[in-house]
Amino acid sequence: MAAGQLDAILAAHDGQLAHWRRDRLQSMQAEAQKVACQLQHERLALEDLAMELAATRQLTEEAATMHAEGLRAMESARQAAEEAAKRRDLARCTMTQLEDVGRVRREELEVEEEVLQEQDTTMAARAEEINRFLCLFQDRLGLALSRVAPQTVRVAFTLLSAAAPEEECTFTLGLAAFGSKGQGYKVEACCPALPKHEMDMLLDRLNAAEANDTSALPAFVCGMRRACQALLAESRRQATKM
Repeated sequence: MAAGQLDAILAAHDGQLAHWRRDRLQSMQAEAQKVACQLQHERLALEDLAMELAATRQLTEEAATMHAEGLRAMESARQAAEEAAKRRDLARCTMTQLEDVGRVRREELEVEEEVLQEQDTTMAARAEEINRFLCLFQDRLGLALSRVAPQTVRVAFTLLSAAAPEEECTFTLGLAAFGSKGQGYKVEACCPALPKHEMDMLLDRLNAAEANDTSALPAFVCGMRRACQALLAESRRQATKM
């Protein structure tokens, strides 16, 4: 084989080899770019996965927090329900007690009303009795009463004798303080003046009577009238002797 042919064959071979190398390099570059793209996609996918994992972890933590809060809320609700039940029981018990107290109080008020009605009836009867007493004394015994000061009245008697029905005996009757004994009756300005011992006896009997004794005061007035009659009769006898 001639040297020229050999060089031609070698040159052709070298050209083919260079062309193959160039194709191979392009193929490898394309493959490398493809692999790089795949790696880029995978890296992005890993980043997305990492973000999803972080979000999942945060959601898990939030879920755990919400679960704990839910448990605490349930416990608070349970305790609130127990407290509400206790308050209801206490309110029910208190209401029962108040109803019992109210019932007892109503019964007491009914008894008090009955007592007051009886007292009103008694007071009305006593007032009627006193009115009859005063009318009797005014019409038949010449009794006249007039108020001269707070808690003080002037008592006047006429018709003390048939011989001198116009003769008058007067005195004032009022209330006065008697130290630790409280209030009592007193007599002042008695005209004509009665004997002290007789006046003291009538007053002591009046002041010793019970507060609800309605007959004590009429008895005192009657006693004073009899004492006045006796005093005037004695005065007439003395005048006759002279």
